[in-house]
Amino acid sequence: MNSTSTKNNQGFVTLTISLILLIAVTLISMFSVKSISLENKIANNSYRSDIALQAAEASVASAFNYLSVDPDVDGDNAIDSVFDTDGDGIGDNNEMDISSARAVITVDDMSGGEMTLVQIRSIGFSDDNSARRVISLVVANVDPLPNTPNNPMTTRGAVVINGSATVHNPEGHSTIWSGNDIDMGSNNSTATNVADPGDAGYPGCMDTPMTCDTVSSSNRLTAGLDIIEHDSSLGALTPAEMFINFFGMDPVTYRDSMVSIDSTPGTVNGDAHLANYEVIWVEGDATINNITMGCTSAQNGANVC
Repeated sequence: MNSTSTKNNQGFVTLTISLILLIAVTLISMFSVKSISLENKIANNSYRSDIALQAAEASVASAFNYLSVDPDVDGDNAIDSVFDTDGDGIGDNNEMDISSARAVITVDDMSGGEMTLVQIRSIGFSDDNSARRVISLVVANVDPLPNTPNNPMTTRGAVVINGSATVHNPEGHSTIWSGNDIDMGSNNSTATNVADPGDAGYPGCMDTPMTCDTVSSSNRLTAGLDIIEHDSSLGALTPAEMFINFFGMDPVTYRDSMVSIDSTPGTVNGDAHLANYEVIWVEGDATINNITMGCTSAQNGANVC
């Protein structure tokens, strides 16, 4: 009797332990599966969040590129859409697919119609629209040359022209302004040209670049009224004062905040060729030969773009 009871008790204990182990294994398995599922969900959410952020960032970059050139290409006195979907050079849509993601952007003029202060708000969506990231910022259009001189060549030192050169100013009456001597050289082709008072559109044509006819004013033998030399107010400036006078801030601050291409004398030709809406910084003596700046295609001779 005692032997049978002992065996029954042993069997009960074994069964109980087995059930406990089975339950424990089941719970551990369920927890492991749930943990793996949660990790996968977190990883997927993180991936889709990154995709949405990348779409929002790409959209902001596109807005910068478009607005920096001209926020109103179609000339309707309102900021254009920033995505050019039909390739005609004019933005026509504020929504764009970026790889498998999508971005929607809004650009609001905060400057009362001047389009110099805009708010950009970009919303990026993941491929399944489960994630959304928002980037919002206010951008100011800062004039890189706030105190623009009225003539194309300005120096606090001397001007010496070797070889042939023509200095044009169809928007004004001054061409070379110097704080020291101006030497036009000995080449018969050297000349300065200013807006022609005989142009039918004069003087109104000077308000629109490159529309006035021009007339020769100075050459190697004759210095016209367009040339200003030995101006003490210019020649007495220190280099730093000269810089601040035209660029509105000291050189270090300007270089850090405004320069888009930091070049060298050896690379400036390649950096400046076909550059548009760029501020190019070069320190040292540089020789610039046979390049076109401010146009998207190379120009020769007197051709303009």
